[in-house]
Amino acid sequence: HAINLNNKYSDNLFWLTTRNINDEWPIAFHGTHSPTLTNITQSTPLFNSIKTDSMNNEDIHQITKVDSGSAIYVITHCNDGADAYTTPFTILNGDNNETFKLVFQCRVRPNSFTIYNGSNDLGQLWQITDPQAIRPYGLLLKRETILF
Repeated sequence: HAINLNNKYSDNLFWLTTRNINDEWPIAFHGTHSPTLTNITQSTPLFNSIKTDSMNNEDIHQITKVDSGSAIYVITHCNDGADAYTTPFTILNGDNNETFKLVFQCRVRPNSFTIYNGSNDLGQLWQITDPQAIRPYGLLLKRETILF
């Protein structure tokens, strides 16, 4: 699902280009849980609940020192990458309960993130400390099968 970006950013939609050119903002994914959606209209919804930098000792290249402890983590692969960082939530659908996972599809400003050793076959793990360096533009929902 697309997020309405009309009038949200003053620099047009250049950051959304897909021409594989210099300064193109790469795609990354942020696994989350449904309460995050209630803050989607705020200017920096993904930074609202981040309190500490739990990965600080594992950084490869520190772009910006995190003084306030505010940071967000994204990963470059969605399936089994960002998906592993989500919390499933259940929606009542008549007589049935359906369980989903939610992932934000984002663009990240080039040269604005730290890459962590925790990166693996599921993609690189990036830390972003500047709220203006990440822009969510899509919501990905995955229906989960719960076995009892």
